[in-house]
Amino acid sequence: MCPRPVLTFALTVLLSAAPSARQLVDDAQKAYAKGDYSEAARLLEAASKQDPSGRILFNLARALEKANEVEKAIVIYETYLDRPDAELQAMKRARKALAALYRLKPAAAKEEPKPAVVEPPPPPPEEKPVTPTPV
Repeated sequence: MCPRPVLTFALTVLLSAAPSARQLVDDAQKAYAKGDYSEAARLLEAASKQDPSGRILFNLARALEKANEVEKAIVIYETYLDRPDAELQAMKRARKALAALYRLKPAAAKEEPKPAVVEPPPPPPEEKPVTPTPV
């Protein structure tokens, strides 16, 4: 059995090895500035799991939009707009971005599904006339 101080030390090392939300956001800003939008989105998603603030969510949506992750960006922008901590200017930008993203959605997603083709049932088999039998 592992002594308690060793276990506590091991947990401390493991927890300190994970980057903080602040560090993830800083790294995401650097990736975004370099044009690596997919990496920025990945880092912001990880940061949002540690700090689910609206600002991180908004920036995640922007990175996804730039990375051409249209469907994901739409979902995140819509989620952001529903948050109580959404900022007015960011909400305006999110609505504008959503309007553009809705136009970019693949045409297949906009089309209504076609109704299934139902073939009529086969006709009943022909019946042979019954001949009366003498009694």
